[in-house]
Amino acid sequence: MNLIDDQSTLIRLIIISILLLIILIGSFKKKKFKIDKFFILLILITILPGLTLSFYKAITLLLKDFIVYKFLFIGIVYLLKRFLGFSTFEHEATHAFVSLLFLRRVTAFVVTKHDGGYIKHTSGFGGRFGDHMIYLAPYFFPLVIFILVVIRPLLNFNFFPWWDILIGMWFTFYLFTYLSEIRGQWHRSKFNYANSDEVGETDIAHEGFIFSFFFILSMTMFFYGFLLHVIYKEYPGIWEFFREIYNQNLLFYNYILPKL
Repeated sequence: MNLIDDQSTLIRLIIISILLLIILIGSFKKKKFKIDKFFILLILITILPGLTLSFYKAITLLLKDFIVYKFLFIGIVYLLKRFLGFSTFEHEATHAFVSLLFLRRVTAFVVTKHDGGYIKHTSGFGGRFGDHMIYLAPYFFPLVIFILVVIRPLLNFNFFPWWDILIGMWFTFYLFTYLSEIRGQWHRSKFNYANSDEVGETDIAHEGFIFSFFFILSMTMFFYGFLLHVIYKEYPGIWEFFREIYNQNLLFYNYILPKL
């Protein structure tokens, strides 16, 4: 093995070691090791290359072969976000929707115009993974787009352009809100829940910053990749999306592992 191969192998080993260290550190919560977080991070980072490549491929296919959404009604969505507190409602509705997906009963749903909001739910199906999904869902799961895209293949073809404008509108909404919401949640400061004396912390602080970063990144590419495939190839695109993740991961690790 020549010097270049030795250096390449060393670099790869260093990268793998750093990732394993990140997984280990991200598995702690309040100085306690959480085995569920360890395995979730391990799985997410393992499939992250395939997720990234399949997500990129979905975007390029859509831009080449499909009429790109016309991002209309930006002003309307921005007004909804800024003046009517709709962003808060959508945020809490996403928590509630994912809670229902995990067969949890929502026991409280509070939304205010200026003081935020919160939900409460029972424990149930999904265990700790379900808890993580519910806490972080508003930062990666586009609830309204998901509903619109899942319904889309059932609509009459002539109605599609108008439906696509609606989807484009909501893409714009999430584009405006995602980063600002994550930035607003990226701190450890305590606060009172809306209309309550109960003190809490942000969703991201509760889940841990390293864990939240990789969870949100992976799930964002997963759900948007999923939706782009449904838009591009309707329901058969769901199976193709999962197959694409597998194939892209296989290609990636076939390239990396033999060189170790």
